[in-house]
Amino acid sequence: MKKLLLDARLAVCASFVRPGNPMADVGTDHGYLPVHLLLEGTIPFAVATDIRPGPLSRAQENAARYGVEKKMSCRLCDGLSAIAPGEVRDIVIAGMGGEMILKILAAAPWALESGMRLILQPMTMAPELRRGLPELGLDIHRETAVCAAGRVYSVLCVQKAAVPQVHDDVWAYMGALQPGLPETRAYAEKTITSLGSREGGLRHENRTEDADALQALQETIRERYI
Repeated sequence: MKKLLLDARLAVCASFVRPGNPMADVGTDHGYLPVHLLLEGTIPFAVATDIRPGPLSRAQENAARYGVEKKMSCRLCDGLSAIAPGEVRDIVIAGMGGEMILKILAAAPWALESGMRLILQPMTMAPELRRGLPELGLDIHRETAVCAAGRVYSVLCVQKAAVPQVHDDVWAYMGALQPGLPETRAYAEKTITSLGSREGGLRHENRTEDADALQALQETIRERYI
């Protein structure tokens, strides 16, 4: 039986997909994630979408190479626009900026309904993504940090919130990551470094109050996660 191994980042995304559920991979690129899940028998059907013809063509080629082309529909579209409500139950949006992920979700209200699972992996603007989820009626069910190719990422497992959610600034930067894990510490260290750079810029502009707030946020993250 053919196998397709995933890198650590996509492997975590794959681990959040529920067995037996048809899934969508938005911005599929080479199609590795849905092909892997189909080969493993985790899912019965996949929709792979991309806004660019080149990557979508590579996804189609990989589906044929691994013999899963009959179970994988490749669609050229923006976000979820070519997927019908009820066609999939789990949705992966990986490798995009946080604001783009929010835009894709906001344009597809059916994806925000109860029973859907959203697996989100922001490359940038993760705090903006976490802040925007409650506005869509969503909350983070689980979150895992992962180190891959010399970088540290976070993968969010998101679902409709049972009740409206209100979170603090630490949540925006660290979400539901579990303290005590090496990957979480690495993510916290990256976050503190980024906040420290912003703090330095604010102090250079003599915005002392804003800088002090960022300094306090860094200290809280350090105490909780490192």
